[in-house]
Amino acid sequence: VISEIEENKSLRFSWVWDQEDGTDGHEMEVDLKFHHTPNGTRLVITHSRFADKEVRDRHNEGWDSCLASLSDFLQ
Repeated sequence: VISEIEENKSLRFSWVWDQEDGTDGHEMEVDLKFHHTPNGTRLVITHSRFADKEVRDRHNEGWDSCLASLSDFLQ
């Protein structure tokens, strides 16, 4: 669920994985900040409210993979 949008500056939304039984999992929050730089745009991602360290680490791996793919795409 998107909770905040500031055009060209930020986006905040909730993040919930669907469970195998069809229920919602633990709700987290993602905050994206976009900063103009001379070379383009700097993206700062803050992903918070994890259920535990293991979930945090898996999301960190996912973001790393996603951003690497984006970098490859943009080159």
